[in-house]
Amino acid sequence: MNRSPYSDSDLAQFKMWLERNGAKVLDPTNPYELLRFKNANGTGVIYNGKRGITITGEAEEGWKRFTRGDQHWKLVTRHRQSLKARKLEIAARDGMICFAHGDAKHINELTIEHLFSFAQGGTDNINNLILVCEPANQKLGNLPVAKKIELIMQMRASKAANTSKKNSISLTTERNGDTIKTTFEHGLDMNFESEPPKRPWWRFL
Repeated sequence: MNRSPYSDSDLAQFKMWLERNGAKVLDPTNPYELLRFKNANGTGVIYNGKRGITITGEAEEGWKRFTRGDQHWKLVTRHRQSLKARKLEIAARDGMICFAHGDAKHINELTIEHLFSFAQGGTDNINNLILVCEPANQKLGNLPVAKKIELIMQMRASKAANTSKKNSISLTTERNGDTIKTTFEHGLDMNFESEPPKRPWWRFL
């Protein structure tokens, strides 16, 4: 039977089924999300937008198994390996760090974040992907890309303030026994309200 997750009872049963199969049900990140969860393969989201119910990520496979009556959901190792390979591809470009906080992380501590979410017309193209830690992933959710950029800059600024780092480059030299320190401040002006940049926007950060 092919059901759609419109009713609260269906969602409640699906949540229990997910938890029995080892998934962690997460808090929604915006009013449109009906369900968000995470398992060993990644994150799944069911949300109700202008186009109706949309199921993304792990939720698509999970819902298919749930509606056909499967009692168990054995995660596919091949998918996990593919996910790790994708993470390593992104890390080769940006480093093994949380892009939002700048902290070095183990590959298993990083999640893939879509800058333009599926709800905003985003894709799995690598230019639309970054690696972030789980707390940052939760905060970013399905926000519009401009809001995500703003939030990422806020998280970076907070991290910099906590570690006494500033958004500047300092050059220290000596002349005639005196120490001369020159500081170059640099800023960033971005406006991606309408369309994605032609090249990855983090190249400008």
